[in-house]
Amino acid sequence: MKKRLISVIPALAAILTLVSCSPAAPSSSASPAGQPSGSSQQPPAEQANYQPVTFHVMIRGTADTFGVPRTAEIQAKTVKDRWNIDLKYEMVDKNTYNEKVTAKFAAADFPSILYYGDAKVIQNAIDSKVFVPVTKAVMSPEYDNVDRQLYFIRWYQNGEYYGFNYHSGAPETINLRGDWLKNLNMEVPKNPEELKEVIAAMTNNDPDQNGKNDTYGLTMQGDLGMTGQFWSMFLPAPRIIPTKGAGLYIDSKDNTVKTILDDVPNMEKALAWFNSLYQEGILDPMYVTLKQQDVEAKFVSNQSGVWVKEIGGLPSRLAQIQNNVPDAEIVAMPPVETVSGVTNYDLVAFKSDCYFMTKDAPDVERGYELLKYLYGKEGIYAEAYGEEGVEYSLQGGAFQWLNEEARERSNPARVISSYLDLQLLDPIPVVENAFQAIQAMASWIRILPLTPQQQSPTTS
Repeated sequence: MKKRLISVIPALAAILTLVSCSPAAPSSSASPAGQPSGSSQQPPAEQANYQPVTFHVMIRGTADTFGVPRTAEIQAKTVKDRWNIDLKYEMVDKNTYNEKVTAKFAAADFPSILYYGDAKVIQNAIDSKVFVPVTKAVMSPEYDNVDRQLYFIRWYQNGEYYGFNYHSGAPETINLRGDWLKNLNMEVPKNPEELKEVIAAMTNNDPDQNGKNDTYGLTMQGDLGMTGQFWSMFLPAPRIIPTKGAGLYIDSKDNTVKTILDDVPNMEKALAWFNSLYQEGILDPMYVTLKQQDVEAKFVSNQSGVWVKEIGGLPSRLAQIQNNVPDAEIVAMPPVETVSGVTNYDLVAFKSDCYFMTKDAPDVERGYELLKYLYGKEGIYAEAYGEEGVEYSLQGGAFQWLNEEARERSNPARVISSYLDLQLLDPIPVVENAFQAIQAMASWIRILPLTPQQQSPTTS
């Protein structure tokens, strides 16, 4: 399946570029859809006379989201052959990641490459020269067809790029159990009132038809920043994160920056909606204590029917549900237009989260090549599907899995969320559904203007 389904992302990106108020850096038209075969090959490491070096890469995640150890094995072999790099991953659970990074910084024990998103820590690391520029990697010809202003602008300072962004992002949607909707003879909701009706039915009417009162329509995380898609059905800004912007947005009526915390009438509507869920017993009362992984666990174990997740993460979660419920389905709720004419879904192309190379990297030049490989076309396909000829084949242009284990281990989210013009090799109905559901958001997409220190160069 060609990237027909995910063509909405370049379209949204184009709109983002148009609505951004900073001067646009030239961006070429999209390149032909990429496939893993036929990529340029670097000379073997021994031909280039590279001495062996070790790169320690610290990432956030778990083995089920990364495909370890097979992905690491493929990538490690490639970078060893090409640049004589011994690649060592340190994978840290997302719930303790920030603590681990803080400890490493305190001990001045820096990995070679670090994935991180705390803006204050990142800025301090740039100022203290712990993070080194990756401009040479960003400005390499491989990225001439990528809108650098859109995808690399977040950590562009003093004429240098410091953060290597690896994805364009995909909207986080409100997702529902489609099979439960069928059991309840209900349609996908289109507004807060209909969503509440669905949540009530999924709580009270035995949606899984097991004869037990053991489900909640909605289980959510007790974190305002992780429930923004619900709040934004009523409010004009995408998220409520008091420590990271206080729900700031630009009021197009008078072109001023405001915070949703001062929007008392609409805040009252949002609070009343949430309060009604709680009072009627259709919101899991444990939500105030739940963490992100708890909410996910309840959704994939048939304890709740509504969950917010980025589109790229849906296939793997659906597969987990289908281990116990083969006919399970996940459907996305269409975007809800808010009071200010935007949607409750948002697409942020230049997030703080990037890969950073530290001063402890053993060879900066090879570090550039490592970044481009790991988070470029080849590395992404290795993580998404494995190795061509081992996990899958593309004979005659037709994709075919070579073993079932590889199919189960696949991670197509990496292809879906890439800003590169790649294609999904294996059809994914749940992704098709989600992108169809958000087609309408293209005309409502919003993004905050760039601040002066984030201005990108005007030439590629």
